[in-house]
Amino acid sequence: QDSHAFTLAGLASLGLHSTLKITAKRESYPLKSLWRYPLFTDHVIPVSSYVEQVCVRSGLSRQQLSVVKDGVDPQRAFSGNRQRGREALQLSANQPLVLTIATLNKTKGHETLIQAIAQVTQKHPHAVFAFAGD
Repeated sequence: QDSHAFTLAGLASLGLHSTLKITAKRESYPLKSLWRYPLFTDHVIPVSSYVEQVCVRSGLSRQQLSVVKDGVDPQRAFSGNRQRGREALQLSANQPLVLTIATLNKTKGHETLIQAIAQVTQKHPHAVFAFAGD
C-alpha cells in the first residue's frame, strides 16, 4: 500500500531537478504502484530488513534501498518508572506482564499473540497482557 502523502509529495516535486527525494517505507505491504517510485523518489528507506525484502520482491532494486531501522533508544526504555507503570495497571511487583507496543493493524501480528494467550496462561496463570498502539 502506497501512502497518499508519497503521491502528493511526488507530484509536488515534479520539475524540481535539484531536489533529492527520499521516501521512508514503514509498512510491509507490497508496493502497489511500482511506476511511481522512479518518478517520485530517488531513494527508499525501508525501516527493517523485512520491509526491504518486500520492496525487492515488489520490483525495486537493492541499489534504490538503504535500511534504517525504526526503534526505541533502549536507554529511554530503561529510564522509565516500572513501579508507577505497574501501579497504573494495578499489577503487583512480581506479576508477569506481556506488553506489546505497536500500531494496531493486521501486519503487526497481534492475532498471533492473542492466540498464544491460552498457552502462556497455562504456565503463568497470573500473567496480564497489555496492548498499546494507535
